[in-house]
Amino acid sequence: MSISYDNTEGGADFIISTGKDKIIFEVGFGNKGIKQIIQTSKKVSAKYGLLISRNKLSYFSENNIVQIPIEYFLLSC
Repeated sequence: MSISYDNTEGGADFIISTGKDKIIFEVGFGNKGIKQIIQTSKKVSAKYGLLISRNKLSYFSENNIVQIPIEYFLLSC
C-alpha cells in the first residue's frame, strides 16, 4: 500500500494505492465538490473516490464516489 498525491492544478489531496487498485481521497472543511476527485481519477484510473467535507452524505454512482460529512468522519477519531 502507498499514499501519494496529485500535484497538478485542481488535483485531489491523496491517491491511495493498494496493489493495482487506487482510491482518490479529498478532504476539506468547506463545501467541496467532486470535480478534483474526477480529474485525478481519470488520470490514474482509480476504482473509488472518497470526499470528506461539510456536504451531506451522498453516493455518486456514475463516478463511484462516496461523500461523507466531516462530522461523521471525525467521530472515528
